[in-house]
Amino acid sequence: MKINPIFPFLLSLFIFSASFAQNVGIGQWRDHLPYDKGIAVAETDEKVFCATEYALFSYHKTDGSIEKISKVNGLSDWGLSSMRYDKTSNTLVIGYFNGNLDLLIGNSIYNMSDIKRSNIIASKMINNITFIDGLAYLSCGFGISILDIDKLEIKDTYIIGDSGIYIGVNQLATDGNNLFAAASDGVYKASLGSANLANFNSWRKQDSLPNGTYNTIAFFNNKIYANYRSPLYKSDTIYEFDGVNWNKLDSIISEENFSLEPYSSEIVIAHKWHTRVYGTDWNAKQHIGSYQKPRGANPMHAIRGDGDALWIADIWHGLAKGYNDWNSEMLLPNGPSSIYAYQMKAANGEVWVATGGRAKSNGTNFWLKEGLLHFTNGNWTSINKYNTTGMDTLYDIVSVAIDPSDKQHVYAASFGKGVIEALNGNINEIYDEKNSSVLPAPPPNDNHVGITGLDFDEQNNLWVINSNTTAPISVKTPDGKWISFIVQELLSKKYTGNVLANQYGHKWIELPNEGIVVFDDNGTIDNPADDRSKLLSTGEGNGNLHNLEFLTITEDLDGEIWVGSNDGIAVFYSPSSVFDDSGSDAQRILVEKDGFTQYLFEGTTITAIEVDGANRKWIGTNGAGLFLISEDGTEEILHFDRDNSPLFSNYITCLALDHESGELFIGTEEGILSYRGTATAPVSEYTDVYAFPNPVKEGYDGPIAIKGLVSNSTVKITDVSGNLVYETISEGGQAIWYGKNFDGKDAKTGVYLVFCTSNDGSQRFVTKILFIN
Repeated sequence: MKINPIFPFLLSLFIFSASFAQNVGIGQWRDHLPYDKGIAVAETDEKVFCATEYALFSYHKTDGSIEKISKVNGLSDWGLSSMRYDKTSNTLVIGYFNGNLDLLIGNSIYNMSDIKRSNIIASKMINNITFIDGLAYLSCGFGISILDIDKLEIKDTYIIGDSGIYIGVNQLATDGNNLFAAASDGVYKASLGSANLANFNSWRKQDSLPNGTYNTIAFFNNKIYANYRSPLYKSDTIYEFDGVNWNKLDSIISEENFSLEPYSSEIVIAHKWHTRVYGTDWNAKQHIGSYQKPRGANPMHAIRGDGDALWIADIWHGLAKGYNDWNSEMLLPNGPSSIYAYQMKAANGEVWVATGGRAKSNGTNFWLKEGLLHFTNGNWTSINKYNTTGMDTLYDIVSVAIDPSDKQHVYAASFGKGVIEALNGNINEIYDEKNSSVLPAPPPNDNHVGITGLDFDEQNNLWVINSNTTAPISVKTPDGKWISFIVQELLSKKYTGNVLANQYGHKWIELPNEGIVVFDDNGTIDNPADDRSKLLSTGEGNGNLHNLEFLTITEDLDGEIWVGSNDGIAVFYSPSSVFDDSGSDAQRILVEKDGFTQYLFEGTTITAIEVDGANRKWIGTNGAGLFLISEDGTEEILHFDRDNSPLFSNYITCLALDHESGELFIGTEEGILSYRGTATAPVSEYTDVYAFPNPVKEGYDGPIAIKGLVSNSTVKITDVSGNLVYETISEGGQAIWYGKNFDGKDAKTGVYLVFCTSNDGSQRFVTKILFIN
């Protein structure tokens, strides 16, 4: 068992979200998860909690405040499957897909991973939680586990299938004498007074009921009600047990039912598309089927609140508080509309996310229609088919490029529908063969315009990679002119990848399984005679690439090209000479690990490389988590995985660094989160040097950032008498001080002077920091 006090995390989250300028603290994380995927709701005296597929949040009923609770600030895991509140013990029990379990008691979270760590060879998902006599009965994918909340221990486990086989249990109910289990193949019954409920012989399958899945069950009006989950659309059946016989409840027909919540004189049912409240006569007395939103209601769980209010966990809208179709409100934190992140780009405080996908093996479509995600000023917005005209036919957006001259002007690549141009959050144009130089694939796939990569060069030309065509490269100039290029090495290639326009004017294009194509228009876009291209592949003098399955290409601050593949990293140290007779071969970096010398990330699949303001490299991997390595790659500075950090997954899909703040946005297969590093982009001269926080108040022991520095600045901190307290070199445009002197003692109350000097000594600046201890 692990205890995590979450109150400090929630408090810090509130403080940092109050001002985007402050962002998150250095060395801190924040999640960027969708909070609209509601699956369960629970009410306490003060708050209403809504569990989503990825995390949960609370709504304070008095002051209206909303707090996120995720793996970043208290939860032990990602992927929630159930949640229930026990009023007697004041405990919120949270279940996960993998069998993990969290208990929120007061301001602390107690993690119990017994089921997750067990050797059960069946689904461990916690489907539901039922409280009986101070015990929490956990309905699991393998059977039933009993949690003693007071002792914080798993008391027992029941495997109820015939001959002791694993049977998935979806929910439990009791009439006071018997226990009823809605299971994956029927309904099972056992006496609560049985001497050994762990013995499968104590359980009897109700043979008078049809075989099949029963997803929810409840005791209401002195009877047991179980819902048969039909495989047919809106064809569920609720069965009623009167103590002797099971009978169809004919009043509820042509529905899909997700939850039954009983009360003394009414029962609340979350149906497909709407929520209804029924009296003991099973006549509907309250109905909510709309929240006045473009998308209709889609409730997963609903409960009765104070008065006539209903609290509804909706898989499309998060948490709803409603009374009827005309009186409801949505209550949820801001977040992106999707967890998918195939590629991200960050610039000038903006982050854009392409949410599509392609198969890594052959480049075929995933047919994802999640649209574009945009993060700015601390808030997420989405451009998708639900809010933007023209997005309903677009799919698999796999690349995005931000116009360097206008951060609200972006282009996105649809692998199938062409190039999307968006301005101020609206679709401005969709470019295909009718209005640009991009082309469709040859028949019979001539309705597929496969764009795989986008990037702007230093002249604001937009370069476009067009797969499976005779003109695989196009460019859109700043004045709107489109030009295409015939590049022999890319001719009719079906599996092209992304493009990088580097500082030398070359375009580096991923050609998985064959190499990297470098294209140079020689600065004369209108004159194809000056074009040249080259395929970099294996062998000395020919690129010397050791692996041809490329997943990412990045340029660092020195102009070197870093290539991530299925077998580590290779670097082109002289990319400017790639077209010279001598060529430019890739080299691998030798490092020492555990006393042995090996190549950097040998045997590891590299999915993303991002360069910070100090020219260090953030490395995303397919299974090993996230790394920060030194400028030359020989030193590991940080390593985060899902066990030692809030990372949702060790499978990193993409990275994007906001160089203004140093915040790294991390796409994983389970969603987006971010981490604020210590390096920012350097400036060319000292014009706005400042320290944050300033003043430094009593009790603060975090990092103090000196921002607005030129690269490799020497930073010296003295007291007002001129005594040197601390000295360091900036990481890009930022230096970090933890408020301690060379002896490790805290700085005393007073004013401290910060002397900043450029690397060549030509620039100097002085600022001040006030300490209050």
